[in-house]
Amino acid sequence: MFKPLFCVVVLVLVVAFSAHTADASGTRGQWASGICSALGVPGCQNNIDLFVAWMQAEGSPCDNNPLDTTLSEGSTSDCNSVGVKNYPSIGAGTKATVDTLTNGMYGGIVSNLKACSDPVTTAHAIANSPWGTGQLAVECAQNCEQSQATCNSWASKGVPGP
Repeated sequence: MFKPLFCVVVLVLVVAFSAHTADASGTRGQWASGICSALGVPGCQNNIDLFVAWMQAEGSPCDNNPLDTTLSEGSTSDCNSVGVKNYPSIGAGTKATVDTLTNGMYGGIVSNLKACSDPVTTAHAIANSPWGTGQLAVECAQNCEQSQATCNSWASKGVPGP
């Protein structure tokens, strides 16, 4: 007799938690758009899809750090044993990602982003860089290329935040 009420309460809590989580750091699609702007590259569909695929490849649980950068900036904490960081805000995580991508070691990635290259081409640049995502970036970019619905589904996922 209390089961319907219990289900409603659980549903309300899940929706409230989901809304709070999305508000804290936004969706992957929103973050992709923001990183394009912060990096000074076009916010074209190729770049949005690339960043969404890259985030899917990383699968990061780290706060405000969907690409798993290890750069220590400001008030950070370790997310894992290899030094991937948690950032206190989405702005701090975005800045750290931009600073990492522009440190001189990722020129191939940035050049492809500036040219709005197709996501698979840019993913190969990621795989051939020291970033660490490897071939999984290519596989996820290929999945996005084959199915925009898959890419859109990944884009709607939230970015973990505190």
